[in-house]
Amino acid sequence: MSKDTNNSKKDFNARGFTIVELLIVIALIGILSAALVNIVNVRKQQDYANDGVRRQNLMDLVHAVETYSSAERSYPDEGAGNNPLTGTDSSVASHYIGLWPSGFIYNEDGSDFSIHIQMATSTTDYFKYSSTWQEIKECGPVGIDTVDTCAAL
Repeated sequence: MSKDTNNSKKDFNARGFTIVELLIVIALIGILSAALVNIVNVRKQQDYANDGVRRQNLMDLVHAVETYSSAERSYPDEGAGNNPLTGTDSSVASHYIGLWPSGFIYNEDGSDFSIHIQMATSTTDYFKYSSTWQEIKECGPVGIDTVDTCAAL
C-alpha cells in the first residue's frame, strides 16, 4: 500500500482571512455604524417632525382666529390660561375654533393677537405668529407673551 502524501498533509499555501484582517473589517463596520447612527438620530428626526406638526397646527389656529375676526369684527378674548375658548365669548369662539390644543398660548390686545408654542427641537425657543407680522417666526423666550415682540434666534 502506498501512502498518499498529498492528502495527509495540510495545504498551508491556501490563503484565508487572518484574524487581524477580520478585526480590521469589524472595526470599520463599527465606525461606519456609529457615524450612521449619529446622522440618522431617530429622536432628532422625530423632533423635527413634531415641529412640522406644531407649525401646521399653529397655522390652523391662526386661520380659525382670523375667521372669527372676520365674522365677529374682533378677536376673541384671551380667557383663562391664554385659551380663547375659556374667554367671555367662548361659546361663539368654540364655533370657529373647535378645539384648542394644549401648549398653544393665545394673547390678544384688542386690535391684534399672537399665538405661540414651544419648539420640540429647543427647550427655550418658540414658533410664534402675530397678526402684526402675519407670518410664523422662530423666537427666543424674551417678550414671548407680548403680541408683537419676537426675540430673533
